[in-house]
Amino acid sequence: MPTPNGPLQEFFSQFNFQRYTYDPHTPASGEFKRLCQARQWGPSRIREHETEFLLAVEKEERPLQEFFRQFNFQGYTYNPHTPASEEFKRLCQARQWGPSKIRKHETEFLLAVEREQDLRPLQAFFSQFNFHGYTYDPYTPALEEFESLCQARQWGPSKIGKHETAFWHAVGRGQDPRESPAGHNVIEFFSEYGCQRFTYDLDDSIQSEFQRLVKLRGWGEVNLSKVTKRFNEAVMLDATEQLVYSASEATDSDDPEEATDSDDLEEDTDSEDLEEDTDSEDLEENTYYDDLDQYTFPEDPEEDTYSEDLGTEEVDLLADWLTEQECPGFTYYGGLPELAFKELVRVKGQEWDLARMEEGLDIEDEEWKDSVEFMLLRTEFYEVVEEAFNLLLGKFCQITRFKPWQVLVGLYGPEIYGPEQGMGLESIGKRAAKIILQNVFINIFDFLDAFQEILKDPPTTDRWELLQRLRPLAIELQFPNNSLLGVYSALTNRVFPLQIAKEEGTLALLLHRIRVFLKGFRDLVEGFEEEAGYELQEAEEEGRVGIRRLLLSREWACLQPLRARQQAVPF
Repeated sequence: MPTPNGPLQEFFSQFNFQRYTYDPHTPASGEFKRLCQARQWGPSRIREHETEFLLAVEKEERPLQEFFRQFNFQGYTYNPHTPASEEFKRLCQARQWGPSKIRKHETEFLLAVEREQDLRPLQAFFSQFNFHGYTYDPYTPALEEFESLCQARQWGPSKIGKHETAFWHAVGRGQDPRESPAGHNVIEFFSEYGCQRFTYDLDDSIQSEFQRLVKLRGWGEVNLSKVTKRFNEAVMLDATEQLVYSASEATDSDDPEEATDSDDLEEDTDSEDLEEDTDSEDLEENTYYDDLDQYTFPEDPEEDTYSEDLGTEEVDLLADWLTEQECPGFTYYGGLPELAFKELVRVKGQEWDLARMEEGLDIEDEEWKDSVEFMLLRTEFYEVVEEAFNLLLGKFCQITRFKPWQVLVGLYGPEIYGPEQGMGLESIGKRAAKIILQNVFINIFDFLDAFQEILKDPPTTDRWELLQRLRPLAIELQFPNNSLLGVYSALTNRVFPLQIAKEEGTLALLLHRIRVFLKGFRDLVEGFEEEAGYELQEAEEEGRVGIRRLLLSREWACLQPLRARQQAVPF
């Protein structure tokens, strides 16, 4: 809401006449468009008054102040002398927001930071292209505004490329962000879309590395357009976050006193006001180690830095299978196979629903997940995962000459095996291995990743040395109990259904039933998000490694009911 008698009201009111009266309740950009239409201004008159309008926008209450003040309450008051990033963290702590609520407001916060900067370079860039079909909107994020301009002007690839450099210079205040060092968003982009022949070179510019990746991947026009958009979004996020960092570095202030007394918090910290991260529309039905089709797990909010193409045959199994499933609406660009499969399930479900509608059949909410088509798709994917696991383990067996279950015992058994204990390890049968491994709690997808890393370039061909080198890495993957393993798998969306695994296969030795822990699991995950607060968001930025470290860092009150339930159920 503009300030009464403030700069915006002063600007608009001077143009009031019979067909136009300033409405302070309309967003400023929308009001400016309405004024231009009412006054029937042409491009030259619009440009003439636009500079004055944007100056009024800048003089109006500062965007950051406007953002923070909407959240003032008894336990929190905006401090304009604190660096913006620190003030946002303090707000999150005072409001006791969980990761979902933080993500919800973070976009608005970053946009406020962007608007806080000098708008003149962006204004100068966009205003030169104003015409009857397009007027610059300073309240829209710069990248979205550039896309709107390209669409309005109906520019093709060559015209976009011609103006893109000038746009990025305007964003970067004189420097093209694509020529700057990479931030974490760009690094994650290259990790997600990279391939076996591509390793990101930190010493080269972002743009040149992107062009090199495009040549190696050979993307078609449609795919290239999608990937380019994703790349530009990553560049923009890094540029905006750098502005936050720079603003914080330039501001000297004492550490703000944090208000964290829950008694002083207003009602927005109650459970009714918490954003539900586990709505069924946003979840993938994915059972974890048992027949749990009625339960859905939240997706990983952030795709971490794992790349699907690590140069091994096993990884290609999953990549090739996902590529074979490509259809309208789904293209596999790389990244975590389990998350790509989640998207495939969503697209196939939409196709299935549409086909039934065309046939005049009723559609129920969960009918697709109960269909034969879904079960076949789901089964086929996890069979490929198990095949990849077996092939990776088989390569390790080729070097060590142990049986697969003996390899697992060598990694997770109670003692460290060497040449002196060789006969003991080689004599262990599958039944004995099952007993030894029954208290080993690891995530299968994490285990698969560990083997992929080792087999990219085996450090030795000595059976005992290789076993001993891999053991610390394998041990590091363990969780102390099923409950923590279940929470971790839910938060990272790294799950494997027990009923699909081959009953006599080696993979089954590492799977556990946790049905008993999943009663009220939706509330448990939300409880953990609230208890962890800002720490969980920071952990999610690191991916599964950060989430694991946070889970194991201390005792969690929200997990105590699971611990009691675990003690009551023998395994």
